Amino acid sequence: MERSRLTCQLFIRSHEPLVALTHAPEKSKLERTVIDADLQNEAPAPVSAPSTDPHRSELRRPLDATLLDNATQPAQHAQQGPPDPPLPRGFSAMCVEPRDPRQRRFGSASHPGPQEIAQDKGNQDFAFHLEVDAKGDAPWVLCGVADGVGQATWSARAARHAAAGFIEAFADFVDHPSFPATLEDLLGDVWHAPLSERIHARILGRIEEDKRLLLKGRFVDPTWAPVNFERMFWSGVDSEERIRSKWFQTTLLAAALGPHGGFAVFLGDGFVRVDRVFEDGRWESSAGLTPTRAISMDLGAAEVAAALTRLPPRGAGRLGVLMTTDGVSNSTQEGLTRAIAGCDVIPGFEARPPLERIHPTDSAECARVVETLALLPPALADRDNMSIAFALCALASEAKR
Repeated sequence: MERSRLTCQLFIRSHEPLVALTHAPEKSKLERTVIDADLQNEAPAPVSAPSTDPHRSELRRPLDATLLDNATQPAQHAQQGPPDPPLPRGFSAMCVEPRDPRQRRFGSASHPGPQEIAQDKGNQDFAFHLEVDAKGDAPWVLCGVADGVGQATWSARAARHAAAGFIEAFADFVDHPSFPATLEDLLGDVWHAPLSERIHARILGRIEEDKRLLLKGRFVDPTWAPVNFERMFWSGVDSEERIRSKWFQTTLLAAALGPHGGFAVFLGDGFVRVDRVFEDGRWESSAGLTPTRAISMDLGAAEVAAALTRLPPRGAGRLGVLMTTDGVSNSTQEGLTRAIAGCDVIPGFEARPPLERIHPTDSAECARVVETLALLPPALADRDNMSIAFALCALASEAKR
C-alpha cells in the first residue's frame, strides 16, 4: 500500500509557539506549519530550591514543560548534557486536533507534578497521541503514557524511548502482510508475534543506541550530582552491571485503535480503562491493570508478547481507551474528584470512581486535570509526575453512518 503521509501529533506544553511538523515520505525535508494554541499564557518558569536528595543536583526548569521539547532538561545542564532522544523515525509534530472530531477524539497531557517533585527530578513521564494513515477505512489513533522509574537513572529518556519505540514499531508494521487491517485479521493470531517482536526490537534498539551515546560522551544524568553518578557508574569492577540494572527503566501503557478494533501493550503499572459504546448509547467500560515488569535493558521478547493484547469491538460502534501513570492513579478519590470537576462524565457512571467516569474531550482538558491534581495538598494527591492519554474512535460500521 502506498502511504502519502504519516502524521504524528504529540502534546507539548512549552513557552514557545506550538509548531506542527509532518514528514511526507516523498519529500526530503520536514514541512513546517505554525499552529494556534490557547495554552501559551503560562507565567515565567519558577526557580527551584536546592534538592534535598544528596544524590541529585539542583534543577531549574519550567514546571509544565513536557515531552519532546528541550525544556524537560535542567537549564544549567542544557549545553553540556546529551542531545534529546530522537523523535520517532519519520515522524515529528505537536498538539493539533483530530482531523474528524466526530469520528475520532484523542488527547494527552503530562505534568511534572507538585513543585517539590519538579524541583527534584523534573518530569520523567511521557504522554503522546497521534493519528496515522494506515490500512483500513480510517486512520489509526495511537496514544499512551510512560513513567520513567524514579529510583533508576536516565528515566526520562527511557520513557521517551518506550513511547517512540511503540510508534516506530507500528509504522514498521503497517505494510506487513499480517497487519490487522480487518476485524477478521484482528481476531486472528497471525499479527501478534511479528508486532510484539517489532515493539521489543524498537524499544531495546533505541535504548542500546542511546546507551552507547551516553557512554561515549561520559554524560551525567542531570538529576544526579556528578560526583555520585561517576562513583556509581564509572568506577568499580561491577560498573557495567550497575549500568545495566539501573539505567533506562520505565513503564509503557500504549494503545492503537483502528477502524475495526485495536491492540494495546501494558508494561508496568498505572491505570487503564477500555470503553465500548454501542449503537443505543450504552457504554461498557472495563477498568483495571495487573502490574507487570517495567521496561529495562533486560526486557525479554516474551514479556512484550505477553503484554500485547487485542482490543476487539465486541459489537460496539465506538472503541476507546484511557490511561494514566501512577502519579494520577495513586492520588486519592477526593483529589481526583476535584481534578476532574467540569469534565464530561460517561452517561450513567456518575457514581463510579473518578477515573472510571471521566470522559475527556481533548488535550486541554487532560492538561487541566493533571495541573489541578498537581496543585492539591499531599493528603489528596500523589507526589509524583502525572500523565494521562485517551482516545475514542468510531469503528467502521459506525463511521459509515
